[in-house]
Amino acid sequence: MSMARKTSKASTPQRDKGGTPSEFSQAMADAICEQIVLGKSMRQICQQQGMPAERTIYYWLEKNREFCQQYARARGASGQAVRGMSRDRR
Repeated sequence: MSMARKTSKASTPQRDKGGTPSEFSQAMADAICEQIVLGKSMRQICQQQGMPAERTIYYWLEKNREFCQQYARARGASGQAVRGMSRDRR
């Protein structure tokens, strides 16, 4: 029998993302949508300290109807702001 060192999942170091939340919270949803309205992309938002991963947010959108509606309103408001800025430049 080989004496090769075996590693278990429990002993494998886990990558620490600085405590990014993976459980849904309305406060986090509000923070995400506020940044969406300001024109930030999902990638920009998720790169910030303390923000969840993109896949986590998309999972929340799929599972939480209220958050999905809030996100859609934020995207709409962001689009209106961009269109307003382009009209102002004319």
